Amino acid sequence: SGGSSASASASGTEEEPPTTLAGSLGKFSTGTIKRWSKRHFVLADGRLHWSKEMLPRGLPSVVKDRSCIDFSKTPCKLLTTEGEPGHITLAPATGFRWSRLDQNSRAGTTEALRLDAGDRCEEWLEALRLH
Repeated sequence: SGGSSASASASGTEEEPPTTLAGSLGKFSTGTIKRWSKRHFVLADGRLHWSKEMLPRGLPSVVKDRSCIDFSKTPCKLLTTEGEPGHITLAPATGFRWSRLDQNSRAGTTEALRLDAGDRCEEWLEALRLH
C-alpha cells in the first residue's frame, strides 16, 4: 500500500486519488485480553483511522491520535486467511516495522493488524491496495 496523493499520468492528466471508504469492522485486540471488538474505520488520504466512536467519512481530523496508520511511512502487505472468510491481515512488509511516528499501539513493531470485514472484505482489500 502506497501513498495516495494524486499524480500526473503519462498523458498529463491528474489521476483521481483513491476513494474514501468507511465502515464498522471487527478488530482483533492483542492486549492482555485477546478478543474481537467492533471499531469504526475510515480509509482516506493514505491513512487508516479507527475508533470506538463513529468517525466522519470526510477528513478524519477529529480522530484520536492513537488510532491511525499512515501507509506512506511503512510498506505493507495484505493477507487473507483461508478458512476465515472476511478476515484481512495488514502487516509491515518483510524487513520493515510500523513507523514509530504512527499513532497506534503497534507503532515501532511488526505486529499485524487483524480485521474482520465480513461481506465487504473484497471492497476493503481493493481500497487498502489503492492507498
